[in-house]
Amino acid sequence: MLGDQITQRNNHDLSENEERFSLAMRGANDGLWDWNLETDEVYYSPRWINMLGYEENELGATIDTWKELVHPDDHDFVLEKVQEYIDGRADSFEVEMRMAHKDGHYLFILSRGFLAHHKFEDRPYRLVGTHVDITERKISEQFVIETSNILEMIATGEPAGVIYDAIALLYESRHPGLRCSMLILVGNKLMHGGAPSLPKEYCDAVNGLENGPSVGSCGTSTYTGKSVFVEDIATDPKWEKIKHFALPHGLRCCWSEPIKDASDKVLGAFGMYYNHPALPNEKEVNDLKSAARLAAIIMNRDNSDKELHQHRQNLENLVSKRTLELEEAKSLAEQANQAKSVFLANMSHELRTPLNAIVGFSDVLAEKIFGPFNNEKQEEYINNIHDSGLHLLNLINDVLDLSAIEADKLEIIEEKIDLGEAVGASLLLVQSEAENGGIELVNKIEDRQWFVRADARRIKQILINILSNAVKFTNDGGSVTISSLNGHDGSISLAISDTGIGRRANDLAHVMEPFEQLNPEDIMSQGGIGLGLPLTKQLVEAQGASLFIESEPNTGTTVQVTFPADKVI
Repeated sequence: MLGDQITQRNNHDLSENEERFSLAMRGANDGLWDWNLETDEVYYSPRWINMLGYEENELGATIDTWKELVHPDDHDFVLEKVQEYIDGRADSFEVEMRMAHKDGHYLFILSRGFLAHHKFEDRPYRLVGTHVDITERKISEQFVIETSNILEMIATGEPAGVIYDAIALLYESRHPGLRCSMLILVGNKLMHGGAPSLPKEYCDAVNGLENGPSVGSCGTSTYTGKSVFVEDIATDPKWEKIKHFALPHGLRCCWSEPIKDASDKVLGAFGMYYNHPALPNEKEVNDLKSAARLAAIIMNRDNSDKELHQHRQNLENLVSKRTLELEEAKSLAEQANQAKSVFLANMSHELRTPLNAIVGFSDVLAEKIFGPFNNEKQEEYINNIHDSGLHLLNLINDVLDLSAIEADKLEIIEEKIDLGEAVGASLLLVQSEAENGGIELVNKIEDRQWFVRADARRIKQILINILSNAVKFTNDGGSVTISSLNGHDGSISLAISDTGIGRRANDLAHVMEPFEQLNPEDIMSQGGIGLGLPLTKQLVEAQGASLFIESEPNTGTTVQVTFPADKVI
């Protein structure tokens, strides 16, 4: 009798708790499941069933239903997590898994559960839990990762076709059933760029079509420079001429966004297809525009590479022509041609990657594809932009300075400056480079003050050039030391000495010529273009000072800058 009363009370309490829980879950819009461990019967709530696209009477109330719906790759892992919790080897049950939707795609599900024990027995008899659809969150996380990978592919120079396919697959993964294409406008024709999920027969059929107001969605988009949304290919007049290409492959709607460069010039079109008539929702419109912006980065990169190649070819042709015209100066012309070729090769190498990084990353950040700047990946991109831009600026400034000197147009603004302060500031700017190379910087004049009349900006440029060059050609574990000397004639000298590779005496005059280095391999290995020392020497002489170099192979180099007495204050 007492046992029956206890059982009835337990059932009543359980019923009340279940009712409260059911009401709470209904309000939370989560799916509820209740697994009877003794009978293997499972209750699946209507929301649980509807979440997977089914009606209530379409799924059996057994654990086998769940097993059939879980992705095969997740099946064993999830079962192990369940068993660990039931056996007491885990304090809680929470797992992410993929489950099949009725229409064939998979949803990402967050499952949580808790055990119910018999009141007077330490034995679980039910496992009750919830299902939460986290598909959107997982897709967004993967989208950020894949977008980052695409940007890296752009910056490292991967072929355009490979990147076009990656972009198409990226946006297809966000919208089940979507198929994407990339078309490049060449002259007045639309050429195939990438469409990994579209039939080859269809891609071949539209490849080479002329753009125009009645040439499908993409042809109209490139012609007008505006977005084009076609709900039904079968009935829309813009597809009348070419619908026979699309309809046999089940393509029923097509939305297109023009791909443009920074000057609003149309470069191509990005298209989205479904196998049913439809107009895009807000998310699809935003993704269409985002995909077009990514594609624009690639097309701009490739166009820049083509232009650079053409300019280089033109320059090479011009050099050849002048060489033929100046037979009497053949030897000199060949030397000049070699120097220019090396210079152009290096500039191409040094400028291409920073420019691609600057254009790509800054464009993406400006369009806020990642949202606000609140994660490490975005911070990394910002640093890449800064570093690449600074590197490019330094190269261009050197070229411009050399041109100004040769044209006798370099402006020198003299003022009273403290050489000690200038040295300290310059050392700070090369400190990071030295630390990365394992090189010690030694300042032996930090407690001294020497005042001279000179251009402060140019003095800093001179010191940085010499220090950077010393660090560049000093091996790991070496040192760079800056010291001073008072001359008997009232002059002041700064000496920068390194323990680097050094130079032979007969090589020193050679390296002081613009665009000259000991061998072409130095350009790629040390990152220089042969302007550092020649430019520094001319900047020193423009200040009324002098530069002297002393070097010994495998021992090191000393560069001495001397300010005459009339410059000393």
